[in-house]
Amino acid sequence: MKIAAVYCVYNEDEYIEYSIRSILGFATHIYVLLGEQPYSAYNTQARDQFRVADETERVVTELARQHPSITLIKGTWDSELDHRNAGLARCLTERYDYYFLIDGDEVYRQDHLANLREDLLAHPEVGQFIIKCDL
Repeated sequence: MKIAAVYCVYNEDEYIEYSIRSILGFATHIYVLLGEQPYSAYNTQARDQFRVADETERVVTELARQHPSITLIKGTWDSELDHRNAGLARCLTERYDYYFLIDGDEVYRQDHLANLREDLLAHPEVGQFIIKCDL
């Protein structure tokens, strides 16, 4: 079973390392699609008003040096949907079985990921799933 984890991020340097490290043993490959500019579909002035560089690229590049299963892809997408679809297209091209979309501030426990893997193996007919967060 091949699982691609996909991050569609912009200015996520605060938690991205914790998030990526939490799924390293779970995902076959991790793609970090780093937006170089804010989305413009919702606010045509956003790229002029809110462009702020952070350390996301540096953090992910360092992790990718340590872990060859991480790929950084930089680009500019007009909307969240375009950003996510770019990740999905990459996964389809690379023929992954599952596309695991993760926010840059999500951190997973290993026992939860083990349960998820078991569920996927037990129910391969399931085409999509949503993880419910509960404390």
